[in-house]
Amino acid sequence: MAWGKVLLVLLALATTWGSPWRFSEASNGPQQIKTTPIEKGTFTLPSNCQTSCGDISIQYPFGIGDGCYLPGFGLTCFEQYDSSVPTQLFMGGDGTLEVTGINLYSGYVYFKLPVISMAVDQSFITVPLIDLQNYHNFNFWATNNVLFVSGCNVHASLVDLAKDNTIIANCSTICLDVGPDSSPIRREECSVPIRKGIRDRVFLGVRLTRLDQTNATAVSAYVSSSIGSSDFKLSWYMDDHSSCREAMSDMETYACISNNSGCYSAFSGEIRDVTVGYYCSCSGGNKGNPYLTDGCQGLTTANIYPAKNCTRKCASVDIPFPFGLDTESDCYRDSSFALVCNQTATPPVLQYQGKNVSEVDVESGELHLMEVRKSSQGLTLTERHSVHGWSIPYHSCEDAKMNKSLFACVSNHTTCLNINGSKGDQLGYRCQCEQGCAGNPYVLNGCKDVTTPKIYPAGDCTRKCGSVDIPFPFGLDNESDCYRDSLFALFCNQTTTPPVLLYQGINVSEVGVERGELSLIEMRNSSQGFTLIEGHYSWLIPNHSCEDAKRNKSILACVSERSTCYTVNGGNRGQLQLGYRCQCEQGYAGNPYVLNGCQDINECGNSTKYTCKGICANTEGSYNCTCEPGTFGDPKIGECIPHTKKRTIMLVLIIAASNVCLLLLCIMLVILSKKWKERMQKQIREKNFHQNHGLLLKQLISTSEHDAERTKLFALEEIEKATNNFHETRLVGRGGHGEVYKGILSDQRVVAVKKSTNLKKSEIDEFINEVAILSQINHRHIVKLFGCCLETEIPLLIYEFISNDTLSHHLHVPNGQSKLSWDDRLRIATEIACSLAYLHSDVSMSIFHRDVKSSNILLDDNLVAKVSDFGASRFIPLDQNYVHTVVQGTIGYLDPEYYQTSELTEKSDVYSFGVILLELLTGKAPIYSNEHGDEVNLSKQFLQAMRENHALDVVEDRVLKEGNKEELLEIMQMIEICLSLKGAERPTMKEVEYKLQGLRRIRMTKKRLPSFAEDNEATETNLSDAFDPSTELVDQRNQGTSTSYSSEKEMMYQRPYSPR
Repeated sequence: MAWGKVLLVLLALATTWGSPWRFSEASNGPQQIKTTPIEKGTFTLPSNCQTSCGDISIQYPFGIGDGCYLPGFGLTCFEQYDSSVPTQLFMGGDGTLEVTGINLYSGYVYFKLPVISMAVDQSFITVPLIDLQNYHNFNFWATNNVLFVSGCNVHASLVDLAKDNTIIANCSTICLDVGPDSSPIRREECSVPIRKGIRDRVFLGVRLTRLDQTNATAVSAYVSSSIGSSDFKLSWYMDDHSSCREAMSDMETYACISNNSGCYSAFSGEIRDVTVGYYCSCSGGNKGNPYLTDGCQGLTTANIYPAKNCTRKCASVDIPFPFGLDTESDCYRDSSFALVCNQTATPPVLQYQGKNVSEVDVESGELHLMEVRKSSQGLTLTERHSVHGWSIPYHSCEDAKMNKSLFACVSNHTTCLNINGSKGDQLGYRCQCEQGCAGNPYVLNGCKDVTTPKIYPAGDCTRKCGSVDIPFPFGLDNESDCYRDSLFALFCNQTTTPPVLLYQGINVSEVGVERGELSLIEMRNSSQGFTLIEGHYSWLIPNHSCEDAKRNKSILACVSERSTCYTVNGGNRGQLQLGYRCQCEQGYAGNPYVLNGCQDINECGNSTKYTCKGICANTEGSYNCTCEPGTFGDPKIGECIPHTKKRTIMLVLIIAASNVCLLLLCIMLVILSKKWKERMQKQIREKNFHQNHGLLLKQLISTSEHDAERTKLFALEEIEKATNNFHETRLVGRGGHGEVYKGILSDQRVVAVKKSTNLKKSEIDEFINEVAILSQINHRHIVKLFGCCLETEIPLLIYEFISNDTLSHHLHVPNGQSKLSWDDRLRIATEIACSLAYLHSDVSMSIFHRDVKSSNILLDDNLVAKVSDFGASRFIPLDQNYVHTVVQGTIGYLDPEYYQTSELTEKSDVYSFGVILLELLTGKAPIYSNEHGDEVNLSKQFLQAMRENHALDVVEDRVLKEGNKEELLEIMQMIEICLSLKGAERPTMKEVEYKLQGLRRIRMTKKRLPSFAEDNEATETNLSDAFDPSTELVDQRNQGTSTSYSSEKEMMYQRPYSPR
């Protein structure tokens, strides 16, 4: 039955049970280490060694008693005096690990573990399961154990108790009276495979947690290698060496001492591809015990010709050779192929190792098993179907052919196939009939020419079993002319009431030829009783495509005149051709596998499936549906409409179409208008860019490597996006030179965008030059220029954004009590002086700010000062000391001399700085209102107070408290000189900076060393004594990048402070 697997995918491959057939699990084993022949040791097992304990066979290296086992494999057998109590076998001598089986060939040992139970009133338990911490020869490699759980609303976890309850596997059950679709949900069982990630020497336990007390039931859980069984499977190995290669280097302890034996490395259960030891196996077609001297022996005898009177059927299951019943020793090849026919069951059941056999397939080398298990704890009763590959073990085709007395392929027209495992290890061989032949290759003349399948059944066939119809190509197996071939033979079990139709031992509830489906029923048991589970399985005509079958009409199954054929593909990505299937043409229904099986469908008689809301007329393979006279429309889709409504409908359609067209036209106009506006805006931006000399600025920037890194020409679109189209919420300041908006660039930098209001066209060239030079300024106390935007009528400047408002805001608070300390004020004054001195002296062309005021001094989060707003600034050529400009500035800060002469000099900024210094000292604005409501000029008031020797009266109380009289007097003297009416009498900003640095230095020195400061206060009267120019000042002076420290500056540092 080579087509059985293709015809009907009913059964899945299952895990291997230890057997000489080398099933699928053995094929997953490791590869044998290939070595040159070595001299092996000898060992003779003592004659008094116990070979069994109860029904369990004991083979070396396992054993009981001295000299009967290898280290780590000692056993203890507990035999009871009471014969009704079963004998028990335990690992070691502590009686904790009960052994239920040892498989020398597969390398597994089976243990009996307890079933864990949790009562209804319990919500959480953790129960130890098996402790392997002291057993070094066992692990979980390739064991395929499963955690099974039964009970409502519980979460079960398999944990490692020796490793902080690390979870190895878990699953949950759920029982709800009402689910999401208002129907009850009852999933009372769950299971999870334990395949990998388990360390060796683990201490396993089961933890059960009740999820909900609603619908709570008793809970059972166990870990086993198969459902319903208490057998827990572990791999065993020799652990004295970590691999075969290492073990072979020490022949005194090497365990594989038999000739014709091989060594296999054992792998860790936790880490893949890591070897932890080795185990032995017979090789080269031999079998036996590889751990004993001459333990591996070749197979000497086997039946290759069965007796003639053998029983070849057990109930409905055929028993082809090399298989046979165990009671008939001449009817099977050897004991590996002995089956049992259990006559105590009704009907009789064919079994292998206690598991029911539903089919023996010699062509494909498969054994179909069906296991039915029931636990005493009320766990599931299950029919479990599995397919296992089998072969003739121990020999390759080449070896077997050299010994004709053992060669199993005895039929003519046979071929021999070597069977290897997934790692390339040899498992055995299998026989099959040559192409064009079919039958049993294991018996004489078993392979015969393939007969032509029947395409026309006999006329007197049974077409019903119980209530189930049996359409062709299916038929009953006892009516050979009634089915296509043996693949489609069904069995009608007449011993039941009513009779039951079976396919390979499974109940058939329906045979569908139109859909190509076979509906099968299997019986399961749950806590509510038996449950019938129905499954639908596809079937087809195997081994041919439609094209191949059509070329040979004698085998084409689609015999009905109105039938069609289509090829069925499967496998990975549908690349494997499985066969073909027949179906009736559209408009026809029935059985395409019999003559005239496809009959015309009367569509008019089935209005549910074939809609017709008019006059229906059946035709061959189709039907016509027309409207009654006086109406129109498509009655297959909807109602027919009277002609009187036709005009109204047409009018509605015309109006709707017109509206749609009008709507589309409006949308097009909006889109075109938007495109036109975008185009016009683009042209305006390009025009502004050229009028603002954008190409000139771009060229100036590109000629300087440093400028190109710092300065950027921003697009208006980016600035509008950054400022939310210059929204009022982004406005952070408004002054005489324009407005300042907060913006966030695409690179997430926060910037200040200055939008000027009074730039004339004639000043564009000067603006471009200013931007190019301002881009060179890189000073920590001057707001950094990021770039500009020239796509607006008046260019935009983009600066870094300083978030902590202005100095004016921090000084002139509503309650008159500024939070700025005298130390902060003195530092801020020094930082402002440092930046102005840098602009006056340290850039390539001197820059006069022209609008120095406290509202143009920004403070960051650390109260560090940064000079901003260069809208009124002017550049002074190197050969000039002043420039004539239109008088511009802020009342209270404006230099009187500049106001009268219009000559802007660096001393104009010195005057304005003196006013700021006076603000820091007094806490008052340059123009403020006194208690009588009169406006007072702070500078005039201060100069008058200086002349009258009571200037300390105008100093803010906090400054008087935190400062000392001497430094305050020095500050006031410096302010007085900065506010001189004649610019020539004012100091330079450098001199002011040096003086302030010196005062700060004296103040810091006094704080650190008060006594030292008092002793030396009288001597520290000039800048050279109070300040070391090589430290702090040099650091701050060199924050700019245009110039560096020089010997000329050194001379200036050594010069005593005096006004010019």
